[in-house]
Amino acid sequence: MCAKASFATLPTEIMKQIIQSMEEDKNALLELQLTCQRSSQIARKVFYKTVDIIDGGDRTPLLVRTLQSNTSIAHLVEEILFNDGSFYHDDISLTTIIPLCPHLKIVAHGYECTTNYYTELLRLYRDGHLQEIERIGDPRPNFYGINIFSLDYNDLVVEMKKSITSLYATEFTNYSLIKNLKDFTHVRDIEVQSYSGISLIQVNKLLYGEYPRLKTIFVSNAVIPTDQQQAALDNLYSNISVMPQVEYLSIDFQVFSMLDLQLIMHMFPNLKKLDLNQVSAYALISKAFIADGKYLKAVICKFFSYLSHMDTFYAGRIQLSTDMLFASISNVAKTFRVCTSVSIELSWTHTVELHELTIKSKKHMSVAIEIILGRYQWTETFYNRLFSILAKEVDPLKVNILCSSGLNQQKRLLGGYIDSLIQFRHLNSLSMDSLPIGMLPMEVTKRIMKFNQLSISCCDLHPDFLLQMSQRIVFINKLEMDGNKKVNTITGSDEEFMLLHMPFTTFKAIDIWNYGHGRVNYIVKICLSSCITVFYVDKEGKNTKLTSDNYAQFKARFLEFIINCADLSFLKINGEVFEL
Repeated sequence: MCAKASFATLPTEIMKQIIQSMEEDKNALLELQLTCQRSSQIARKVFYKTVDIIDGGDRTPLLVRTLQSNTSIAHLVEEILFNDGSFYHDDISLTTIIPLCPHLKIVAHGYECTTNYYTELLRLYRDGHLQEIERIGDPRPNFYGINIFSLDYNDLVVEMKKSITSLYATEFTNYSLIKNLKDFTHVRDIEVQSYSGISLIQVNKLLYGEYPRLKTIFVSNAVIPTDQQQAALDNLYSNISVMPQVEYLSIDFQVFSMLDLQLIMHMFPNLKKLDLNQVSAYALISKAFIADGKYLKAVICKFFSYLSHMDTFYAGRIQLSTDMLFASISNVAKTFRVCTSVSIELSWTHTVELHELTIKSKKHMSVAIEIILGRYQWTETFYNRLFSILAKEVDPLKVNILCSSGLNQQKRLLGGYIDSLIQFRHLNSLSMDSLPIGMLPMEVTKRIMKFNQLSISCCDLHPDFLLQMSQRIVFINKLEMDGNKKVNTITGSDEEFMLLHMPFTTFKAIDIWNYGHGRVNYIVKICLSSCITVFYVDKEGKNTKLTSDNYAQFKARFLEFIINCADLSFLKINGEVFEL
């Protein structure tokens, strides 16, 4: 009998997809094997598909014995991961585990591996094991950046060339595997690993040739092309080959440049997925960014048009000039016409960082922008320009603002933009963390009929801020409050909020955390348009509804927290639900 009857009635294909999506939740898969007869075989197959050999934990010997005693289970294993330290356990060795699993496709390891790791795998392969292998874990460099296993790795995969689908080509062996790439008839993915740095032009030269099966390229530690290489590029891409078969490109950059954008667009015209990451978040901005404004905007405009044909785009930790940041944000808006969320963080760094940009166009379009503003951007001029672009062009559905500790004066300047921010045309969710917020303008420009979520955490608020927000927003689906303080306008000191005063707003739910910082024995008074309800919270944190007589007695003895709003359906304080 299934744990949930509804699960048992699902079509087989849908049930398979759901169970496969639970691949990393071993406990749930185990429960399905024990409680649901119809799904037990599928869950069992997914459960044993990937096996993690933990560093000599108590479960490891039991796992080995299970594989030894049950052939049907051992035949299900397709991937084995040897975690760091697992090779030092008495019951674990490649020789004892791998021969048990005839259908292995992936053998991977953590940061550590023993000196004979690849040679032992080669011996096992020659003995008739690993005949279906598709990928072997990469030969990572040691602490000093020296890759002592690259040659052994190369020797191994060259013998496995008939089944291998993923390759790691390292600088330490002069990328020799790429030179023999045509011998690997099934290779779909290749990672070009560089320690000193490699440019995209160099990658292009390495991969020059006909490789119709090659679909994915990973490049680590990419650098800006030299002047000589750039000159070759300027000559109408005369020496740059096009790779129309590649669908996924992932690059880790030392420093990102405009030239890289042009190269990517030229080299990979049919990408479905693109990931760009900057290795160091503190690298200096490339001189390649210092370009004519019209040229810069033209390249970025073309690049985002190029992205519009993909399923997924991700950029992480990319250092940008101010102009390039604004050009990028503007072009995201113009190209995709929807922005799911914008996150703004103040940090002690010196530069602007496009911390994350995620664009997904499969099924439902979603665009998420996360930027980190270094200390040189904490100016009114910068904020005016940023919020003008966000309001007029981006118009996000959700905005998150996060500030580092300290920076009070700079944060206060940013807090002054809250009133204009909540008036964005389609904004329905706002999250603020560690932000000092002063008094909003007295004049209410616009009444917002509905807001999905308002989250305020660790903020210093003007005593009238919540009232002013209530004058602006008619309905809020959910209000979250966590560890906020009220600023005394006379003394400047912080005080705990004892009154949540939003009389003109209706709430579906209010969720308050860290009220009272562990205080017990207090009163919660809820004043709605239709009624007043009072609760007493005891030392266990449990709440009890009070009568009017009890309230008069308790009020004289305990502190009172008041919630004043038009209407409220659900209330939770410090994790405890109040039955209204």
